[in-house]
Amino acid sequence: MRSFLVLVSLWISVQVSSACDVSHILPQFETYTQQALSEWQAPGVGIVIVKDGQIIYEKGLGITNVQEPRSIDSHTLFPIASLSKNFLVTLIARLVDENVLDWDAPVQHYLPDFRLSDPEVTQKFTVKDLLSHRSGLKSFAGDTLWNLDFSAQEIKQGLAQLPLAQGFRQEYAYQNHLYGIASELVEKVTGKPIAVVMQDKLFTPLGLNDTIVGPLPEPKKGLWAFFKHVLKKTKEPNIA
Repeated sequence: MRSFLVLVSLWISVQVSSACDVSHILPQFETYTQQALSEWQAPGVGIVIVKDGQIIYEKGLGITNVQEPRSIDSHTLFPIASLSKNFLVTLIARLVDENVLDWDAPVQHYLPDFRLSDPEVTQKFTVKDLLSHRSGLKSFAGDTLWNLDFSAQEIKQGLAQLPLAQGFRQEYAYQNHLYGIASELVEKVTGKPIAVVMQDKLFTPLGLNDTIVGPLPEPKKGLWAFFKHVLKKTKEPNIA
């Protein structure tokens, strides 16, 4: 679906054994990271190291934008694209634990208008199938429709017309829009927008105070926006 779930926060979590103290290697680690940024020609990165459930290192390195450089800090927002799939699956797992959803229930049980081109596959297609990249559709099915700015509903209708490229549950083929349908499913069973459910079930309990469901807010431009910023009426977005 076009309304991609985009979460805008980047955290690289490194689980460190409680048997060792890593504080003495942090300067070396930071030097290594700076070298990696240079070699990969990456503007910047946000890093957190977690040891025994406690944050022992949290820092932003580099700049947010090569054209309008601003230092990255621990509050800088990063678009994480398909890494957001991990958040969505975790959210659905919570709803399964709460008996709101069932992994093995047909998608049509929750979304009666859900269709694929094969009626038999449609009837058997479960919540788990939405998330498993084994639908039978070819990889990245329907992405062209999204790139051409079709609506979420039009993309869902388009998926229903696409022939299956291989057998159902037989081969791996990466999907984006089935995750969009999974987001719609969450909204249907909770009666709330996906951004609200994500905030209530994951972001707030985990203390992810700088994490949001996108798209990213676009910085306002123009003379009036400049004066408002100068007069400190608005904050410049801290976005990479």
